[in-house]
Amino acid sequence: MVYSSGTCSGSDLINQKKKKRMESNRESARRSRLRKQQHLDDLTARLAELRRQKDRISIELSATKEQTVSVEADNSVLKAQLVELTHRLQSLRGILSYISSPADAAASGSGGAGSCMAVGEEEFEYGEGLVNYPWGLMEINKQYPIMASSAAERFDC
Repeated sequence: MVYSSGTCSGSDLINQKKKKRMESNRESARRSRLRKQQHLDDLTARLAELRRQKDRISIELSATKEQTVSVEADNSVLKAQLVELTHRLQSLRGILSYISSPADAAASGSGGAGSCMAVGEEEFEYGEGLVNYPWGLMEINKQYPIMASSAAERFDC
């Protein structure tokens, strides 16, 4: 049994190539697994960061919602105050226009500062103080309070 040098070398060469290819494939698979593991680690870290960011944003959103509710409540109160103050202003303007109305002053025979108003059998002097402080009429109402009566008394039913 004599082997030719070419046959043994050919088979050894094929085995070596096969062995080298298998080793190369193993190394390539190992690198692929490492890349895959690195990619998985990166995605896991990104997921953790996004979850932290979501929690932070959720907390900020809750705080913003609470502030919105508080601001809306304050706004509602301010709107109600605006309506009330607007009504008061209209009433005060009505009182002022009544007091300073030239037609009323001419009809009563006097006008301007030092005019008088009759309540019951007494007359009360009012002047600039009443214009500047229209609630001065409240002093008159303390002496002569407004009395309530039923509709039957007023209309003799």
